[in-house]
Amino acid sequence: MESLSRTIRHDEALKLEAYCLKNYLQLFPRHFHDYYVFGFIVSGERELLCNSLSFHLSPHNLLIFNPRDNHECVSATYSPLLHYLGFNISVKRMKAISSELTGKNSLPEFNPTVFSDESAGNTFLELHQLVMQGSDDLRKEELFYVLFSRFFEKDAHSSVLSRPLRSFQIKQACDYLEEHASEAVTLDDICQKVAVSKSSLIRSFSKQLGLTPHSYLLNIRIKRAQGLLKQGIPPSLVALKSGFADQAHFSNVFNRLTGLTPSSYQNIFIKKASPRHDSE
Repeated sequence: MESLSRTIRHDEALKLEAYCLKNYLQLFPRHFHDYYVFGFIVSGERELLCNSLSFHLSPHNLLIFNPRDNHECVSATYSPLLHYLGFNISVKRMKAISSELTGKNSLPEFNPTVFSDESAGNTFLELHQLVMQGSDDLRKEELFYVLFSRFFEKDAHSSVLSRPLRSFQIKQACDYLEEHASEAVTLDDICQKVAVSKSSLIRSFSKQLGLTPHSYLLNIRIKRAQGLLKQGIPPSLVALKSGFADQAHFSNVFNRLTGLTPSSYQNIFIKKASPRHDSE
């Protein structure tokens, strides 16, 4: 078995602390936190006691601890907690999230402590990966609001405010993304332009266009990249001109959306443009 590893990263944009525990054998005695804890079990099992309730932790379980929730792991059974991911969020930050998502300036009380939700779990994993990578991508912000909207709807007994955007507001958002596609766009940028909340923007965008703002932005960038590749511009330069941080990310997205690598796509048009020399 590999040795124990602990990794932690503070995300200034989202104002949260992310951490990863791998190959962790230690049991946790009864304790509590003064902040919110959101966790995901990647692999391994534990028995958890929280507020006098007993839970069996297994892979793909999500965990939420409110501040002052007393909890402890009482046994590792036959399978230690091998891989655990978590987010720590301060009370002040949670109050701001609650105000933005529900319109209430109060702290949520999440229940139950342990549950399974495949969609939320997948969102948690992708968000955690982006945070640990130090990403400042629009996708990270998007996932954050999708995940916490889900938590509030499911477990905090609160209704998420989500006013549907009108057609002209959707068009304003699309126009903004078109105009700034080569720049580092944030949800704040779009929301200030359209004068809507982040959760409303994401929900309405997805419902009316079938894409999230980030997905829409990627499609715009790939469309522009295709035009540049047809002109014979090197893929490495096309990546920068199209708004991608590096060529690797550009190649991955291009391949996923078109089924071809940038070089393969470019070669098609270079060959077509080459003069034909028939033998006499």
